[in-house]
Parts: sequence; structure tokens; C-alpha cells
Amino acid sequence: MGNGGRRRIRSMVAWLGVSTVLIAGLAWGVGSGANARLVDVLDSPVEPAQAGSPGAQRAARGLVTGIAKQAGGSRLVAVGARGMILVSTDNGAQWRQVASPVAVDLVTVRFMSDSTVWAVGHDGVILRSRDAGDQWERMLDGRALSKVLLDAYPPAAGNALAREIERGAAQSATPGVWPAPFLDIAFTDDTHGFAVGAFGLIVRTDDGGKTWRPWLERVDNDKRFHLYSLAAHAGSVYIAGEQGLLLRLNAAGERFERVETPYNGTFFGVDVADAGQVLVYGLRGNAYFSVDAGGNWRKLETGTDANIVGATQSRDRVTLVSQTGEILGLPTAGGAAQRLHVAAGPDVYGAVTIAPNRMAVARLNGPALLEWAANP
Repeated sequence: MGNGGRRRIRSMVAWLGVSTVLIAGLAWGVGSGANARLVDVLDSPVEPAQAGSPGAQRAARGLVTGIAKQAGGSRLVAVGARGMILVSTDNGAQWRQVASPVAVDLVTVRFMSDSTVWAVGHDGVILRSRDAGDQWERMLDGRALSKVLLDAYPPAAGNALAREIERGAAQSATPGVWPAPFLDIAFTDDTHGFAVGAFGLIVRTDDGGKTWRPWLERVDNDKRFHLYSLAAHAGSVYIAGEQGLLLRLNAAGERFERVETPYNGTFFGVDVADAGQVLVYGLRGNAYFSVDAGGNWRKLETGTDANIVGATQSRDRVTLVSQTGEILGLPTAGGAAQRLHVAAGPDVYGAVTIAPNRMAVARLNGPALLEWAANP
């Protein structure tokens, strides 16, 4: 699959750092002052600024929280606030804005193949591109998601889950729109995939995103911890979330089951590679590595107390990226981290590997390239 595998640094949102910046719900639309009216961001397509214009320059410097790379090419896609979608065809040297069908804040973007890209965000939005990021279509939004959830767990059922969904729907700032954002998405093949988000939100598709069904009752997450990250590789699917939550898909039982971890703080990301290698990482520099699918864990000595927001792994090495811009290399067999690079500037929210000594990152002031000596 085109998830990027072990050479891809996962894109995610450091929720605690960026949630105060992102805009959710309604946006001011036509008019001003007494004549101003609110326009639902789900009904507000975003058109790209003209190339070379001040608007295009501002777009390239706007908040982006997710970034992804085409596995076999030089294409990158970055997403961010107010429906921002940027595309690069030269490994991040130059960026251009493309149209978005919605003006909601987008959180994460992923290449699933050389041509298929998925993005998720606030107001229950899931977008898909089938031409490597140039054109996008809406596959799910908070209106359709609210109906899906209420149909699956109808109030008339009277059980705890039905009451939970009814309360959630009633708390939405926009009537009829499910209030929680999606934070990540992953597919095991062209048709089967999951999207996860805040307050335990999880949906599954078995037809390439044409329809979605909720899986709340199929996850060991009764406390509805936020689900931040998904990883799918060679049939294995993992979810990472709050308070040390790590879940693994039991495909035969159609259920995500809890995997015990030695940490009870938030995991922002999970990465899976061959031979049962699982890497989880999150708050205050915490990262853990397993070679037996989570049966046993080794704490990685990162040497930082900054949040870890991205990671990649090979058979003998792990590379971590912190929210403060540190790039750290560690041997999987154990040992202290080597600080490969420190990128001064605004917070980093996602990163992707361009070359062994080069990364493209999503930052508060737009996508950027980081490079360091090949043999530090």
C-alpha cells in the first residue's frame, strides 16, 4: 500500500498545541457590519489565489498541520486552516494552492497510492483526490456523519451508546452537524479503510469511501479517549490515542483490542513496519518501540521533553521529529538519541522524508524544507 511505510514520517496534529489556532464551525461570509451573515464552512468552497498574487503568497505562509509525500514521486500535499490545500510537484521547493470543496480546518493528509490522496478535518469532513492532489471531492461531512451515527445508534434504542450519540448531536454548535473532527485516516487496500478522531470517533468503509459505518461499539475505548493516529501495514492496523491508549485490529473478530503500553500519557502517533515492529510516540518526548507487535516495549531515550509529532523507522534505526523542530536519530537496539538537526521557528505539526537528510514539514507559517549534513 501507498501509506508510505517505514520511510514515511507520519503527519498528525499536536492537538494541545494547535487546537487553539484552528477555526471550527461557522465562518463570516458575505457583507460586513450589520449586513454580515454567517456562512456554514461546509457550504463554502475555497478557490485558490491567483499564482504570484499577494493572496497566493499568504496562502503559502498559512497554518498547515498535515503533510504527505507521494511514495514513488516528487509530489507533496499539505493541508491546514480554513480548507487550505497546497500541492508541490518538486519535493517542496515550490507550492501552489488548489481548490477545496469546503472551508473547514483540515488536519491530516495521506497518500494511499501514487494517485489517491485522502484528507480529514473538522466538522466530520473526509476529502478524496484521485489525481494526486489537484482536484478534491467530499466523501463525508458532519451532516452525513450525524445521520449515520443517529441511524446506527437511534435514540429509541435507549441504551448507553444511543444516549451518548444523542447528547453529542445536541451539543453541536451547528445543528445537524456532528461536532467532532476527524484526525487521521488509513486504508488497508483500495476499498477498506478507517477514519478516527476526537472523543473516540471511528468509522469504517468497505467500498472505497462511498459509504461509511460507525465502529464505536467495536473498540476497547469506553471512555471515548481521543483517537489521534492510525497506521496500517501488511494487514495490521493500529490506533494511538490519549492516556497510553494503543489499539490493534483483530480482523477476524472485527474489533480493535487494547494493547498494553508502559506509558499513560497521550500518544500522538503510531508507525508499523515489518516483523512486528511498532513505534508509538507522544507527549514530553516519550517514545516506545516493540519488535513483537506490542508484546514487549523498549523506551527510547529521546533526550527531549518536547512533544514528538512525527516518526519513521527502518530495521535498525528510528528518526523522530519534535514539535519544537528537533530531528532525532536513534538505533532501534537502544542507546541515546543523536540530534541531527534543530529547526528554529514556529511549531512543527507534521513531517515527511524527502531524502535521508532532508524533510518537508508542516508549520504554523506554512510548509518548509529542512536539510542537514548527510553524515553529521
